[in-house]
Amino acid sequence: TFAPRLRSFTGDLTLPGTLDLLGAVVRDVIDRHDGAVLWGLVNGAGAAKPGMVAWTPPAAFEHTCKVNYLAPVALTHAFLPDLVAAQGRVVNVTSVCGLVAIPGNGAMCAAKSALESYSDALRCETSALGLRVSIVQTSAMRTPLGLRFFERYKEAFYAAPPERRGLYGDE
Repeated sequence: TFAPRLRSFTGDLTLPGTLDLLGAVVRDVIDRHDGAVLWGLVNGAGAAKPGMVAWTPPAAFEHTCKVNYLAPVALTHAFLPDLVAAQGRVVNVTSVCGLVAIPGNGAMCAAKSALESYSDALRCETSALGLRVSIVQTSAMRTPLGLRFFERYKEAFYAAPPERRGLYGDE
């Protein structure tokens, strides 16, 4: 069975030093198990900062892009030589909103769209090397992130400056 050889790691790649720490952990696992390789990488990060573009501050876009796009890019880049050597696979979890923007979710749609394009480029550039790249396009799911969406949307609305909220009405 594969279970004894399968390892799962989590970490906040928006924090300094996390990528180096994760790299050291993965390298340690590979070194301790004779013949072990890094065959797969699943980038399943997800963050949503709901709100209309007019009243969503740039910082919300920046954070969402760090989690949903830049962290997977950094992780893939760090482990790409190992994944290519193993002729392994990268799986990037995107979203249907990466294909079709959903009003009120612009930050996540932008970040997941970027991850879609990155995945396409990575697939084209590494297929001849034996690396497989897949995307999983999720939609609305019953997860803590999904279940809090409308609550967080309202919070963002009321946190917006009155002149921005006024564009959409008072309630």
